[in-house]
Amino acid sequence: MISDRDKKLLAILLIVAILGGSFWLFNKTTTGNTEYEQELRQLKEKRADLNNKNIKKTQYETDTALNKVKFNTVFADYNTWLSQEHVLVFLSSVEKNTGVKLNQMSLGNVTEMYKFGTVRSSNPAKAGNIVYQTDNVGITTSSNVSYSCTYKELKAVLAYLKQEGRKVTIDNMSYTYDKTTDKVTGTMGLSFYAIAGSDRPIQEVDIKDVFIGTENIFASSTFVSDGAADSYKEMISSNYDIYLMVNRTGSDMDTVICGQSGDVNNQKVVSSNAAGIENVIIKVTGRAGDYKISYQVGSKLYPAENYDAGEAFVCGESIELLIMSSHRGASSDTTEVSLSVINETDLALNAAIVNDDPELSRINVNNVQGAVVFYQ
Repeated sequence: MISDRDKKLLAILLIVAILGGSFWLFNKTTTGNTEYEQELRQLKEKRADLNNKNIKKTQYETDTALNKVKFNTVFADYNTWLSQEHVLVFLSSVEKNTGVKLNQMSLGNVTEMYKFGTVRSSNPAKAGNIVYQTDNVGITTSSNVSYSCTYKELKAVLAYLKQEGRKVTIDNMSYTYDKTTDKVTGTMGLSFYAIAGSDRPIQEVDIKDVFIGTENIFASSTFVSDGAADSYKEMISSNYDIYLMVNRTGSDMDTVICGQSGDVNNQKVVSSNAAGIENVIIKVTGRAGDYKISYQVGSKLYPAENYDAGEAFVCGESIELLIMSSHRGASSDTTEVSLSVINETDLALNAAIVNDDPELSRINVNNVQGAVVFYQ
């Protein structure tokens, strides 16, 4: 039998166990309630934040679309590739559009200077993760050039680099003014920038307004070197607004090409590779600085849309048209043009024909309207 003393001890132990269990259960329940209350507060805050964001969903979508347009606009300002050919074509365009003479130049290697897609997210839910995946890289190259020009032409160079450079910067520049010749000479260090990647197709260099096939590359009869032009024809050859090229049948270029000076990416070029006689029409219209241009080579039109209305055209105090022909080759070389030039502006249009075949001309001027003068 259990004694009274043992019964009392068991009762005391039972009471202690009950009290201990109650205390443990109370603490556990209290801790659990605190955690649940904290989790509930966090969920309420998250719900309120998501509700607020959901209310602004339309605004977020609109802002995202606008920012995407801005982003793509900035990207479009960069070329998709850089090469020595790109640099040379651009520098040639600078000469043609400003009158500056670039006497010497050096070309640097293309190097990678920035890698896209390395930005990490600041979003607490995605902290540390890469924001987006891309293989785009920023690339650069440089060129040092020596130049000579008038002060007015130098200002035109700076304006052209700013407006047409597509991310070209002047890193350093020196200049000296000679009062006796009214010439500024010096050097410029230029840096060129581009963004390359698999989603940015390389812009191939398609040189359409540089005459090829001369017998001596160091003595061109098409483009004059530094110094005053000996004739108006030579002036047109080095400072033209519109060009027309007539190449040999079977050459590595289209047989007839028409375009505008300063169009580095050849967006205003139309051409034909047909043999025989091709019809070409060049028309300029307008008054008092508001000029339009349109031209046709065979069935190809510029502008492709609203051809009859023409496209905006910028020129100087007169309009210069350079026609670059070529001597005939074999008997199968039948390329010719039937040319119409229509000038309905308040400016004179001066045209120069260079390097045409002296015995059998490729250029047949069949229709001239307005103030048009040809220099042959």
